[in-house]
Amino acid sequence: RMHRGVRSAARLIPGARFSSTAVTATSPTAADKPTIVVTLHDAPTIKPAFNRKVHRIHESKHMLQDEFLNEGDLGDSARLYDYKRTGEIAASLSNIAERIAFVSPFERPWTAAERTWRREWHPALVAPRKAWALPTVPAHFDVLNFYKYITKTHVDHSSLDSLYEGLNFATNTLEELTIASLRANLESTAFDSEADRISAILGALLDDAVLDRVHVKPELADQRISYKSKSEAFWVRGGFSFLYDQQTIGEEEIKHKIWNNQKYTGDDRRKLGELAFVHRDELAASIRSKEGSKPLLGGSESNDEFWVDEDAIKDALYSPRVFNMWPDADPLWQCPGYFVESTESHQHTPLAVKSLAGLPEKIKDHWRMRDDEAEKTAIECATAQAVATAFANLTATAHTQGFTQYNDVTTPLSTQLVLSDGRNFYFAVAQLNTLAINVELKDFPNPRHNSLRIEGPFPLYDTIEDGKFIHDGKEGLNKSVLARVLHMVSKVK
Repeated sequence: RMHRGVRSAARLIPGARFSSTAVTATSPTAADKPTIVVTLHDAPTIKPAFNRKVHRIHESKHMLQDEFLNEGDLGDSARLYDYKRTGEIAASLSNIAERIAFVSPFERPWTAAERTWRREWHPALVAPRKAWALPTVPAHFDVLNFYKYITKTHVDHSSLDSLYEGLNFATNTLEELTIASLRANLESTAFDSEADRISAILGALLDDAVLDRVHVKPELADQRISYKSKSEAFWVRGGFSFLYDQQTIGEEEIKHKIWNNQKYTGDDRRKLGELAFVHRDELAASIRSKEGSKPLLGGSESNDEFWVDEDAIKDALYSPRVFNMWPDADPLWQCPGYFVESTESHQHTPLAVKSLAGLPEKIKDHWRMRDDEAEKTAIECATAQAVATAFANLTATAHTQGFTQYNDVTTPLSTQLVLSDGRNFYFAVAQLNTLAINVELKDFPNPRHNSLRIEGPFPLYDTIEDGKFIHDGKEGLNKSVLARVLHMVSKVK
């Protein structure tokens, strides 16, 4: 008997039918029963029942269970509804800091009281979710394809001349300023490490370039230049469900084991194969402006062969630990050179300078590479770092503008990037076209991808003889490097 004062749930929700099928807005008859179409836009109308899970609990015991599936288990409706509903809640939050905290995958560690006063009949404490941390420079020599996948970035190794067509600047003044700053920094004994020395050299180069162009571009005086600024971002990347695949020795069948299996580090507790990543980067110098740069790259163009072959993508996917990444248990936030809580007016980074200090020593001494192998590895590692640095900065900027991985960007965000180890320079242009990379499902198509075009390396000088910088057998610096720096500075608004 029903307790007095308690009404039947069916009376409180008119027009709703309680069954094991998906709950819809209306209850159509069998004659006009609609076809279930699971897409992101239809997700709110096919809300799964409360007892529907994203994974099938039991394996089929006979063929009838495979032919006559419950409508609530068809497709990816449960996961899509959760994704869409999360986006709606995030969009309803007016405070940017609260919105970032809401979508953050960070889970605090258990307190001593929670661990101490737990009893045997209580559910087991699930390990808090941690994010895989990308190092400041690649810690593995074959990490480029993995970086491409976790950021969904298409990389194009080609010249940037077409992006700066018509810009011809004299480099004499910049060359004189750069030589003076190079001599001062190379001879100085005030640096604690070579990394600090390289950061000072790159910061001085950016200062000299701005000083050279400010008389013809006075709006540069309104921009803000930061040195050794933090550029941190977190994100979630789907497509790692293969980490739960198990294959018995001597058998060809691969089983996807979800139940009675440990949750993988960085994944959601529902074992969705969606790993959290974080990149706590540091920029040697950067220019911030009130307005963002215009899109420099096309949203659909791509010459990256990596994304064409599906087998190549599968071959590049391993556990992040294979690439010397380690879990990060610290709190996560978005920091594109400034803290979101501050009232910063210059929120865009049209130009950033990244130091590759330590990478040449790692290639030569740690990985023991020489000649062509060392040169190829240096290019791949620099490209991988360009992907990580640009994606982290643009992702953090997008979050400060109100976008999240559940509310994708509506307009592309672009940035220019200079990478150098103090001598060899790389130049890149990156564009963020999508943040919705945390869900990899067949019912969630997202054809957009992020883009990056990079060129280099270009040596600033070849040798130093009697205190003079020599390039191509002549005294002076590489004018193409100086000209490209001026090109990038001139694009700052």
